[in-house]
Amino acid sequence: MSYAQKLEHYLKENLFVKSLHPKAYENDSNFLGMAKTLGIPFKAHKCFTKTDIDERQALVQRICEVIWGERDTEQVAALNGDPRNRTQHAAPGGQLPSNNLPTDG
Repeated sequence: MSYAQKLEHYLKENLFVKSLHPKAYENDSNFLGMAKTLGIPFKAHKCFTKTDIDERQALVQRICEVIWGERDTEQVAALNGDPRNRTQHAAPGGQLPSNNLPTDG
């Protein structure tokens, strides 16, 4: 089933999934007000291309920043190898701190 075919079904889902559909933005002042107040850039996606996926990923990042704070989410990104934050949180010599998890082998 294509994304376009699934899109109509998304209106019946939770608000995050529903936000993919343009109708989610009609007559929902609470949702629109919350998004504006918190600076969360929700938008509908009539198709789901690589660009749409990247935008949706940035949306999830912003939601995490609102919930847990920007500093915490930047540290998680750095520990997960996000090059945008690597130098900011790296130990001397550019190495990220060890997570002390066992390795395979």
